[in-house]
Amino acid sequence: ASLLSVFPNPTSSQLRVTLAGDDAIESYQLSDLTGKTLHQVHLKNALQQTDLDLSTLPKGMYLLQVRSGERVYAKKVL
Repeated sequence: ASLLSVFPNPTSSQLRVTLAGDDAIESYQLSDLTGKTLHQVHLKNALQQTDLDLSTLPKGMYLLQVRSGERVYAKKVL
């Protein structure tokens, strides 16, 4: 099971991103399927959970990558 949880998926507005275990979200990046970065955030304080507002994006499939130290977690988001 993945330590990265995104809910609700699919979504049309808010997406809750949670990282389980001892890992904390240090940064995240949202890309389209061509690899173009649409949104990239580096957090000043690492968090277990954060909310993303995806309401401005067109409907489609995106790739969310979450970085915690040396680890990178990825999930597809609809």
